[in-house]
Amino acid sequence: MIWDSDQPNIDDIMSVVQSVGIFVRVSDIFHRVMSEAGSKEYCLSGMVAYYGHHYCTFCYHTVLRQWGFFDDANFRTIGSNWADVVELCRKAHYQPLLLVYSDPFADKIVMTTAPVQVTRVVATETKTKSLTPVTEEASEISADTRKTSDNKPLTNSGPHSETGGSQSSSVRSQLSNGTYYRT
Repeated sequence: MIWDSDQPNIDDIMSVVQSVGIFVRVSDIFHRVMSEAGSKEYCLSGMVAYYGHHYCTFCYHTVLRQWGFFDDANFRTIGSNWADVVELCRKAHYQPLLLVYSDPFADKIVMTTAPVQVTRVVATETKTKSLTPVTEEASEISADTRKTSDNKPLTNSGPHSETGGSQSSSVRSQLSNGTYYRT
């Protein structure tokens, strides 16, 4: 979230904090989402906030079932409900900046089997036409240049179009370094 002031009034802060959804579906936020990702419900698990030229973090501890507050090297639990975080934001004028959602049913990472080293894969130029770096904004990609995963022209028949229906497609892929490619 972007704020137009580093000291907004408390009514503006509360309006934003109180509108934060505890649960969210990606398909409710983005126009086109692959079917599996769009149907999953993600749970709010963290928030980065700002106050007085300083950042702090709120995180939900799933084992303790408590919201925690990180401020530099300090940590304290706030309470078990999102309302406890909202109240602290009201008292201290914390401005929400970044919301973190996670899959509550995702497999846990087992530290004994987790990779010790992560190798970054960097995209290289390719002569094939199947991978073309996306250089323009997604909104600037004209519909006639996009294709579905089975190489058919992408039509405007998604859930947000006037004609209704559904469209399963993979318009863009993302490499591990964050670079998007049109497929």
